[in-house]
Amino acid sequence: MLMTLLRSAAGIVVGVAMGIGVVVAGDILHRGYFPLPPGIDITRPDQREALAQAWPWQAFAVMILFWGLSAFVAAAVAGLVAGRGALPAWIAGGVLAAATALNITLIHHPMWVWPAAGASLLIGILAGARLGGRRAAA
Repeated sequence: MLMTLLRSAAGIVVGVAMGIGVVVAGDILHRGYFPLPPGIDITRPDQREALAQAWPWQAFAVMILFWGLSAFVAAAVAGLVAGRGALPAWIAGGVLAAATALNITLIHHPMWVWPAAGASLLIGILAGARLGGRRAAA
């Protein structure tokens, strides 16, 4: 019982860490293709809305794809490491979804990003849980 709980916890932690790694890698790639417009300082709240208006829709679409990929990786890795069904996968994916929602709330994004991100995250979690949440045959 204790080993099962530890394995589940390890799966969740490793899955979330891998998902965060995907987000960081995605941000690095994203900044290479979509640099901040000149004069925009994202540390200033008043300029975050200007950024949302200055970036093309493709910049947000790429972010949304990386968010979905991060949820997929988190869920799949958590499920594979835990090896005991889909619950750890859903928890890890949910942590990434919550972090994404916080990001969208704190940093201004166009309104269409909310439903698109939600769909991307849900698809990522579902696919990751399906891949990583399979129980081993007895």
